[in-house]
Amino acid sequence: MFDPGNPKIDQAAALQKFQRLVTPHPWLRRSNSLQKNRLVNNIATTLSLDAWSQSDDENAFHKKNLGINFLCMHPDKEGNATSAPNSKPDISVASRYQEIFMDLVVMKHSLRVMGSRFILDPRFSANLSESDKSFKNHIIKFLDTMPEEAKKSAAWDEMNENLVNMGLDTDNKNKEYTVTSLGNMRPRSKSQSQSQSPSAPKPTKAKSPSPPAAPNTTPTPGHVFIVNNSVCCMYVDAFLAPVDFMPSQARLPAGTIHTAWRHQLAERDPQLFNELIPTKTKKDLHDDPQHKLARFYKNWPFDRFKADRLKAIPLIVLGHVGFNVGKLNPEEHVALLMETVSDFVDLTIKHLRSIDYKPLARKKKYVLALPVLGTGYGNATDITGDVLEAILKLSSRLVAENDDLDIVLTCADSATFCMAQSLRRNMMKEDENLWPSFRQLKGDDSSNNKLRDAAELAALAAKKKLSIFIGAGVSIGAGGLSWFALLEKIEMDFQSPPSLQNKYRGKDDSALLVADELNNMCAGPDTKNVTKSLKTRIADLCNRPFPSLLMALLASLQPRGAITQNYDFHAEIALNNVNIAKRTRNETVSIIPYSPIKGATTWLLKMHGCVSAKDDIVITKEDFDRFEESRLKANGGLLQAELMTSHMLFVGFSMTDANYLRIISEVRAALNKDCDSKPHSKSQSNSTAVAGNATARAPTP
Repeated sequence: MFDPGNPKIDQAAALQKFQRLVTPHPWLRRSNSLQKNRLVNNIATTLSLDAWSQSDDENAFHKKNLGINFLCMHPDKEGNATSAPNSKPDISVASRYQEIFMDLVVMKHSLRVMGSRFILDPRFSANLSESDKSFKNHIIKFLDTMPEEAKKSAAWDEMNENLVNMGLDTDNKNKEYTVTSLGNMRPRSKSQSQSQSPSAPKPTKAKSPSPPAAPNTTPTPGHVFIVNNSVCCMYVDAFLAPVDFMPSQARLPAGTIHTAWRHQLAERDPQLFNELIPTKTKKDLHDDPQHKLARFYKNWPFDRFKADRLKAIPLIVLGHVGFNVGKLNPEEHVALLMETVSDFVDLTIKHLRSIDYKPLARKKKYVLALPVLGTGYGNATDITGDVLEAILKLSSRLVAENDDLDIVLTCADSATFCMAQSLRRNMMKEDENLWPSFRQLKGDDSSNNKLRDAAELAALAAKKKLSIFIGAGVSIGAGGLSWFALLEKIEMDFQSPPSLQNKYRGKDDSALLVADELNNMCAGPDTKNVTKSLKTRIADLCNRPFPSLLMALLASLQPRGAITQNYDFHAEIALNNVNIAKRTRNETVSIIPYSPIKGATTWLLKMHGCVSAKDDIVITKEDFDRFEESRLKANGGLLQAELMTSHMLFVGFSMTDANYLRIISEVRAALNKDCDSKPHSKSQSNSTAVAGNATARAPTP
């Protein structure tokens, strides 16, 4: 401490230290805690899909010194087989590259924030390192010897909360250790005969779907994603719902995910529900002799979904997990569960290929989603870690053997999600050939290294210094439409071919001009003699129940806050599905301005309205003028506050919206005095760049 009367102390050094302690650090110097992070030197980062490099256009926003980092979301142009000299990146390729990039950000974030959350969770005992096992044993011994009087201390409450976060229920340890009883049910011998399980078929070598015909271009490696979300609430081509087929029962097989899916479908689309499940028995299921462990509904409307992709929903495939635990040791149980995974992938891929059913959301690969099957009511809770490791190994092999396949491992609680990320990291250390897609992110030089960029964004998120802006490009991955495609879809109800976009092409406010003219058209009947307002038509087209894979990845970051100008429910659904299996009443999402919750763990600001409040939708010039004078204008203040107090990541958003550029410019202007008074290093000045995402125009659906 600084003491001017003590000659034994280096007064200059002590004074300097004292000043650092009592002087508040301005937020502009927030890089002090992240000195090696070049991204944090600017106020925001945008991910771009539609440009090979930053633009030289004088009107581009990097020329305006707005302090926004530019990250190209696509493989290098030189290594892209489809890139002509003057071509733009393939949006479908770039979108997948962006998903892989965010998967890496999420992995690095989870390992930073929750690297030890699973240590005391008995589900993962077999997967701990020796040091972790030693730590766990000492903690248990300490708790067993703690007197009740000590637990009355206020310090115990805080310690108890930390222990619960690490997987231990200190108030009711027997409840947490019930999984041990499952382990005691299993035979100790590893040579237990499979035939002793009457309900379990003998496991065979995992099937691998026949690879498709050689594509015209060099195939990109398949990828296994990991998300913290609900497997039945994500826009994928198909997902696995664990059930117990029970040969003696004629009724539809039971399972938590399957039951939840049926209730959702019955409420959302009663006609499709009755079409798929007319008898409410196993007779409604497709029966394939080669795939006894996986089945789908035989009346699934593949042809109708092929004709109208906007109506297509993910295919549900039921997978058997009802094995007799008392007759199986852990190795045998895991092998049978992997046989179910193999049947699911083999059955699904072969069938979709055979009927020429193209991947959803304009992707180049089929995307199949898996839960951590068997670890709920499938009696594999005690070997969750073993199941995770087996799924990751099998999935990695399957995507490597099939050029048209990606797999998403969906974890329903944060501890399992964290353990999956840890196992993936260990597998990558042992075999550098696993997850080859990550190597595409390295780039060709030090200024284009997405591996470093991912680590820096993860560091910001781990310190709760990252907020997310969600644009229309995020919803396109859920089968949604870009802004102009949405307007064109509505125009076709009145005239075909559509002509409004050509009429106003080249004008700065073309989006608003098209919307205004469409708004006038919607005042009268369309070609089917139906009269609906423009906002009602937009709400109908945007009211899609399945968030994209990219949205699930963004939610897995568990950001402190997010901002969107999209009208759909995707962000709310994905954020509410994080840690869904063990979500507590304290884990809430505040939807501003529609369902605000004080003290919520996460907040979401909807800037331009919502499909549930059609009158608030901002779309025409009149709407924007009214927006500037309405209660919604205050929302812009929250956006500015986030730009000033955190680093904002723009995803799926075009940096061409004049309103948002004005907001960013105002924030930048407010900071210029402090920014200009401090010299910037070469690395800092080089980090400011520009781009836009042509798939999303403002205003955004």
